[in-house]
Parts: sequence; structure tokens; C-alpha cells
Amino acid sequence: MAEERRTLAEGRYVLQAKPIGSGGMGVVWRAVDTLLDRDVAVKELRLPEGLSESEHEALRERAITEARAAGRLNHPGIVTIHDVLIEDGHPWIVMGVVEGSSLYSVVREDGPLSLRRTAEIGEGLLAALRVAHAAGILHRDVKPQNVLLGRDGRAVLTDFGIAAVIGATRGLTGTGSVMGTLGYVAPERLTGQGADPASDLWSLGATLYFAVEGRPAYDSDDPAELVAAVLSRDPGPAERAGLLSPTLLGLMARRPDERLSADVAAERLREVAVGVTAGDHPTVRVTMPAKEQAAGATKRLTEPLLSEGSGPRARRVAPTRIAAIIFAMALTAGALATGYALAPDGAPNRETTGRGGDQPSASPSATTPAASSASPSVRRFTTPPSVCLYLADHPEVIAPLIPRAKLWSAHQATNSCKWEPGQDPDDGELTQLDVEAPLLPANLGGCPTEGERLPGIGEEAYISEKGDLDEHGWHDRDVRVYFRVNNLAVCLKYRQASRTSMPPSAKAAVIEFTRALDQWVKREPVT
Repeated sequence: MAEERRTLAEGRYVLQAKPIGSGGMGVVWRAVDTLLDRDVAVKELRLPEGLSESEHEALRERAITEARAAGRLNHPGIVTIHDVLIEDGHPWIVMGVVEGSSLYSVVREDGPLSLRRTAEIGEGLLAALRVAHAAGILHRDVKPQNVLLGRDGRAVLTDFGIAAVIGATRGLTGTGSVMGTLGYVAPERLTGQGADPASDLWSLGATLYFAVEGRPAYDSDDPAELVAAVLSRDPGPAERAGLLSPTLLGLMARRPDERLSADVAAERLREVAVGVTAGDHPTVRVTMPAKEQAAGATKRLTEPLLSEGSGPRARRVAPTRIAAIIFAMALTAGALATGYALAPDGAPNRETTGRGGDQPSASPSATTPAASSASPSVRRFTTPPSVCLYLADHPEVIAPLIPRAKLWSAHQATNSCKWEPGQDPDDGELTQLDVEAPLLPANLGGCPTEGERLPGIGEEAYISEKGDLDEHGWHDRDVRVYFRVNNLAVCLKYRQASRTSMPPSAKAAVIEFTRALDQWVKREPVT
């Protein structure tokens, strides 16, 4: 006889016989959404006992409100909420399934994470929190158990808003309790000051401390002793955190006004994620004056992304280590689609020529565009606007070309960056986008300065497209665009490659991408 399983919503959700997890906030089952034929995770919220019916009703309403608010958040670092409902007097939340394990389980089973992996996770979680905070939603219970590490490499926050629901008992019962996990609750919340975005940042710091050290920043079996420690002293000395130590301590400052801002924390996490060495810190900020930027030392990354080899993958990434000045990019709500991490790339970008006061060549070639044949414009840039920073902040612009794109390298000296898929593509399919945007005169070898004109883009714009079969058996299609806005030259190179057949033309998508970039450049103030 078939096993009878519990169902919700008049049979729409069929739960597995046994829950897959439980905690102070509720119990989680894996289930099947029979209407949409997909696996989901269903969480039954546990409401405190000893409450009156009116208090239970108030909590149920609060649960629906919080869950619906969290359901409006759209970010790859936030677990998707599909549905909220009341069954048997209890609130239920239907969520997307993240295939993987919690950060807590991974560290307990496999040991502490590397600095770089911890920083990558921190970047993704911070980007997710910033999206939520911008929408007026706090998490209130950031901890390793609520961070899921997906098999695709993502770090995903779950249980958004649930602590707020359970914590509402304070107003109902007058107990003054603070919901959350001791050791991950910010000091101001322990003293009754309430939660704000800085409270979530403290919890994030404590979570990353656990990830890289393999133990909590504050650890005691005595709750009173644990609370006293959080309120009175800094975390225990970090033995493995290295370059991450200042960031962790900055996030976990006891006074909220002394805590690292999300912008600064994002910058520092990114530095570690790309492999900046101790001698390289700090990086040059893109907000510094041009003269100060130019004085910044070029940074040497500690290891190449790919080793030497043959074939198109190795051919398009040089087997040498690269020198790269790291951009200080603060990802906003548009980013992270995903929570994008920078990673080192082995391909050195070309150095621009004619930097400083150098003059252009007397006879520019077809691959070295002249400054302009048009009359000089009053509106001229003295420092180039950072197209790479713009693209990092607006992943929706780049998504039609490379869904879930990842910034693999960024070079401040050439105002250039390289984008590839967030994961290594399957064998047989490759995509890549290179962007360069220096001030003229500049060497933009490989960009068309004649050919098919693109009307309505910049002062001048050209596009070329070609496809061929290379010596390794790859079908390559390249689309290249050059456009100029006053004295800013922008060169785009988009490559698709396939083992089986020539990829379809991406010309239309590249043109739309170019138009979006052109419109942004024209809106940027002259600096």
C-alpha cells in the first residue's frame, strides 16, 4: 500500500514523510508542488506556546506580512519564496529548493574555509542583505545555519523575516525576549535597542568569522556568559583569518556607528576574493583623483586562474600571472543577481599608449582610432567614467549577452574588464565579453573604426562580425564594436564559440548592449 503523505493547500503540496530539518523557528520538509510539477521546501513556523488566541492570530498575520514582504525580494543570494499560507492554524512558507548544505554543516564536516572562499561567500551574502535593506527588510537571524551553499557555488540566505515574526512575541507578552541565536545577535539588540541594517552586518561578520576560523567568535554553554562576552569584549583572536581580520573586526564593532559600512565591507571582501596579498593592501579607490590613482602601485595577483594548456580555453587566457589594479566596486540591488565575485584572469589587457601627455601617432592605423575628425567638443572627459563599475552595478544590461556573468578581471590603468559566465561553461560552449574604455589617444587594436555604421550611438560607431572554424575545431563568432563619446573611446569584443556548429548571430544583442552603454556614458558628469 502506498505511503500516505501530508498535503497542504488542498493537495497542491505533497510533503515527504520525514522533515529534512528543524530548529527554533520551525520545521522544514521537502515537498512537490503538484500544480507546477516542481520540488519545493516547505517550512512550518513554530509559534510560541502559552499565548492567547488573539495573540496567536496577531502572530499569524505578522507571519503572512513578513513572508510576503520577503517574497518580493529578487536576488540569487536570497532563497525564493513561492507561497505563504495558513494550515491547521500555523503559518507555512513555500520556498525554492537549494541543492546543497548549510554553511554550518560544511564547516563542521569539512573544516574551516579558505580566505578566498570565505570572502566570496561574504560578498554574495552582503549583496543579498543590501537588496533586502534597500527594500526596508531586515533579516535579524544571519547565522551559519541560515546560509545555504548551493552546488552551483552560490551562497543563499534563508529565513528572511522569520525572526521578526517570532520576535513579535515581545510586544504581545511583555517578556522582553530577543529572538535569534546567541553569538550571532548584535550587541545593540541584546540591550533592547532594536534591529537595523547595521545589526545584520554584525551578524554577517560573526558568520564569516565562523566560516574562516571553524569556531564561533563567541562561544560558551552559559547563555548569560555569552551575552556578557558579546556586550563587553571583542571577538577572540582570529588565527586563520589573515587579511580578513580587519574586515571581521570592523563588521563586529560593538557600537553600530563604529561598524564598517556595507560599501567599505564590500570593497574589502572583494580585495580578498581576488587574491590581493598583504603587501598590496589597500587598493586604489576609483573615487580618488586621477593623479592619485595613477600613483597607485600595480597589484600582482597571487595565482593565475588557469594553467598552461592547448585548445581555445587555454588559447584565450594567457598562461602568465597578471598585474591588475583592483576596482573598488560596491554592488547594489541590481547586482547580484547573483552576488558577483571577481576572480583573477590570466589574460593581460593591452596597455594604452599615449597616456599622460603623449601624443598620438602621426598616421593612425585602422586599429588605432584617431581622436576625432569632428570639431572639438566642449564636453571632454579628463578621467574616463568607469564602464566596468557601471556594468557590475547593472547586471541586467549584460545578461542578454552572458546570463549570470562574472567579472573575471578588471584593469584600472586601461579602464577595461573581462566578463565570462559565473561558472566554467560546459565543454563545447564558450562566451566572453571584453570591454575597454580609455580616453583618446589610445591603442584599441582589433576594434573596427570603419565598416558598418551604427546610427544614433555616440559621435561615431562601427560594428563588425565574423565567423570561422579555427585549427582546434571550434566554431568562433566574434562581434566587435567601436564607439566614441567626445574623447572617450569604447571597444567591445564579444566572442561565442561552439564545438558543434556556428553560434547564431549575436549582432542585435550586442547593438542593444552598446546603446545602453552609450546612453549611460552620455549621462555621466564630465570629470
